[in-house]
Amino acid sequence: MMTWKLWITMILTFLVIVGVTALFLMPILALIGGLTPLALAILVALWVFIEWLIGPYIIEWSYKVKPADETYKWLHDIVERVSQRSKLRRIPKLMIADIPVPNAFAYGSWLTGPRIAVTKGILKVLKPDELEAVIGHEVGHLRHHDVQVITLLSVLPAIVYAISQALYYSGWFSSISGGRRNNGNTGFILILIGIIGFIVYFILNLLLLAFSRQRETYADYNGATVVDNGAMKLAVALVKINNSTSEIRVRNPDTISSSSKFKALLISDPESAKPMAISGDEVIVYDLARKELTFSERLAEFFSTHPHPVRRVKTLLQWSKQLNR
Repeated sequence: MMTWKLWITMILTFLVIVGVTALFLMPILALIGGLTPLALAILVALWVFIEWLIGPYIIEWSYKVKPADETYKWLHDIVERVSQRSKLRRIPKLMIADIPVPNAFAYGSWLTGPRIAVTKGILKVLKPDELEAVIGHEVGHLRHHDVQVITLLSVLPAIVYAISQALYYSGWFSSISGGRRNNGNTGFILILIGIIGFIVYFILNLLLLAFSRQRETYADYNGATVVDNGAMKLAVALVKINNSTSEIRVRNPDTISSSSKFKALLISDPESAKPMAISGDEVIVYDLARKELTFSERLAEFFSTHPHPVRRVKTLLQWSKQLNR
């Protein structure tokens, strides 16, 4: 299959994010002194570890998540079956998010263990076999350790921004308070470095968004391969999720806003949902596969955590043809 290209792209994106961060921070650390690269690495590790530990509790509070009881035994069985096919060491705990927006997400930490949550909204929209493909996608995130990887990378732009902001305002303070003594050279240099840092921060965020889209595609591949006819089922599920979400967006936009707090985790971004078709059957999916993205859609995708739904449908149909040969 085409996964080797995706693998290479993800690895290169990861290395570029780390490399750009290092190229910006290392000279600054050498200039400032006091904070060595090793000390910074330790601080980053602690930051990531704490965020990883407490993250699940914040997510569950935000999305009103509770463990699924025995009335969802059929869904427990799906999670177990898909997890075994994906060769997960631990079966994720099934959770239910009490929100009407159809969606699903995977999360967890050392304290909570792996967890998969589905919303009450998605249970009303998808058929069990379509939901199985969605579970396959979420299990893929756990299999690929996406929560940990994205958490690690998301810290790097934040560090660059914090240091850039400190240098920028220090430069202004130095220019105002000591400009006569040093002709403002030191202040100007600090301001310039701060501005460069803001540009680096913006670039890192774009790279992080690209990396997030790549991980979503990689998780789609898991859903396509561990479920029977999973590519087609996941394509149909994505269409239905987008259609239902867009309807909710028209009726109650506040609900969409509140459900988008951690949109990078979700299988589909609620804020970018637009009607894709009248229904989610296979005929409509094939029609969408012939659609070309407009310039505005491509631009919006560039700033999104998820690939455009039409692009995902096209990719899934390509995989479906390859897997069913």
